[in-house]
Amino acid sequence: MADKLKKVGDKTILVEDKYPLGYRGPVKEEKYGDWKTVAELEDFKIVFTSPSTLLSPANVDVMFLYKLPAGAKEEQRKKLVIFGKEEPVYDQAQLIIKRKKNAVKANQMATKFAKAWERARIQGYSSLHKDKLNPFNLTPPTSLLSRAIDRTGVDKKTFAEKIGKKSASLYHHTKGIREMSRETAIEYAEKLNCDPVDLMFNKLTIPVWAKANTLKTVEVDTYYEPCKLYSYYTDKPERVIVPRDLYRSDLKAIKIDAKGSMYDGQVGFYYYSKSAAADQNNSNRLVVVGIEEKGFLDETELNYYFGLYEEIRGKSNLINPDPYIENMEDKYIRKNFDPLFIAPIIAMVNPNQIVDATYKQAQIPADQIRKEENIRRAVEEMKEHLQREKMAEQKRKEVEAELRIMTEKLTRQIRDMEDAAKKNKFDLFHKERQVLNKLNPFKTGTDD
Repeated sequence: MADKLKKVGDKTILVEDKYPLGYRGPVKEEKYGDWKTVAELEDFKIVFTSPSTLLSPANVDVMFLYKLPAGAKEEQRKKLVIFGKEEPVYDQAQLIIKRKKNAVKANQMATKFAKAWERARIQGYSSLHKDKLNPFNLTPPTSLLSRAIDRTGVDKKTFAEKIGKKSASLYHHTKGIREMSRETAIEYAEKLNCDPVDLMFNKLTIPVWAKANTLKTVEVDTYYEPCKLYSYYTDKPERVIVPRDLYRSDLKAIKIDAKGSMYDGQVGFYYYSKSAAADQNNSNRLVVVGIEEKGFLDETELNYYFGLYEEIRGKSNLINPDPYIENMEDKYIRKNFDPLFIAPIIAMVNPNQIVDATYKQAQIPADQIRKEENIRRAVEEMKEHLQREKMAEQKRKEVEAELRIMTEKLTRQIRDMEDAAKKNKFDLFHKERQVLNKLNPFKTGTDD
């Protein structure tokens, strides 16, 4: 289907009657640079922006960059930006990529785009050259191990000697030549005073999708009264570390930005689900609620609030939990409202107070290293001494056994010699007697 272009002010709007993968809504388009020249599509960038409401689809900006002709200035580079809801933008982007003249390169870029898209959903932004998908392994274990060892303050050779490993083995693990096993990670972690998980996987982070001020009204694109959530967007959204026990794919984070408040800087985590039941027992809990309210020109809009949920006789109230609000009469954010969405806050954490103690724990003072080395050397010497004594004892037993055998053999030989001497002496005496008997003329009778 042919593209339909429509000029709105200085912007060019693109709308297709039907998308190849099915119509899912309009996609807007803006063009920059010199479009009078012909240039090949070269690169792209994807940015996920915060949705207008929590329950609405994400908004996505995709910028296509075309090859800059020789001699042209950077501001003349052709750029095409399409933006809108997630699904139709993806379909339209794939359609633009497949328009490349070279079908093979088009398919290659389409594949890279799909990978970059998935990463952008996780990180908030992506590009052609950043297509790692796994949020658990954005930083390879080799880098994690190297960083942890560097924090000890000793070189890798010294560290290998300290833990009793060969330098070659440690080198293979830090360079990715050999994968680190679970047992090896545990062994390293014991010496580095860290969690083995921190050597295998990077810390998990998620973007902060909205902020709130518990003390005063905030003016952004409109006015947001205390505790009302407002979305914000930057090219690189603010991200917060997530405790691993809390992490799920539907985990969301809001941040309290209120100077002078006990909640200032704290991040609230909750699980987002379109089916989050409003009739669950959330009384006396910190929550995020969604309420349909009349907005500009009496249009219905879905607004979100952070507060302490209260239910009395079937009526829902939302209370500002901050004790430092100036006017206690305004402690009620909303009274007797019908919640469309309720999500209990499962944890409140101040990321500024989350100290990654790995650095401090892993720092090994030089005197401690020397002390441990001396102890290790003394233990090794003791082992060698005991081994020598053991070998000497074994040798002694062998010599004693050999002496015993030789003694028994010599005793038998002496006994045999004595027996032979006695026999020879008897035979000699008998022969002498016979001779004497023959020489005696007075001999009578038989010779005994």
